[in-house]
Amino acid sequence: MSERLLRLMASRWTRLVLVSLILLGLQTTLLNDMRPFGVMIPVMLLFAVSAGTIYGSEIGAISGLIIGVMYDCVLSTPLGLASLVFGLAALDGGFRWTVSTTRCRGGCVCSCRWNDCCAAALAGVSLDP
Repeated sequence: MSERLLRLMASRWTRLVLVSLILLGLQTTLLNDMRPFGVMIPVMLLFAVSAGTIYGSEIGAISGLIIGVMYDCVLSTPLGLASLVFGLAALDGGFRWTVSTTRCRGGCVCSCRWNDCCAAALAGVSLDP
C-alpha cells in the first residue's frame, strides 16, 4: 500500500498538479493585482509552454490540457477554453523546439539555447488568450 502511494507521489503528473496548484494560487491572487506596465503575467501559460519546450510536444500538450482545466475551474469563461489554448500553446512550444534542434557532426542532437528561448517566446505570444 505505501509502495503504491510512494510511486504515485513520485510520478511526474502528481508533481505537475502540485506545482500547478501553487502557480494557480499565485496567478489568481498576487499576480492578478500586480501588473507591471499594465500587463498581466500569464504564469500558467508560461509553465505550460515550458513543459512543452522541455519534454516535447506530446507531454507538453497533455500537461497544457491539465493546467488549462485547472485554470478553467477558477475563470468565468466557458469550460475548456483555457485548456484548449494552453494545450495548443504547449504543443506549439514542443513542436518549435523539435524543429529548432539540429544534428551535430557526431550524430547527437544538439540545440542552441537561443532557439529554445525563441521557440518558447513565439509559442507563448502566438496563442496568448
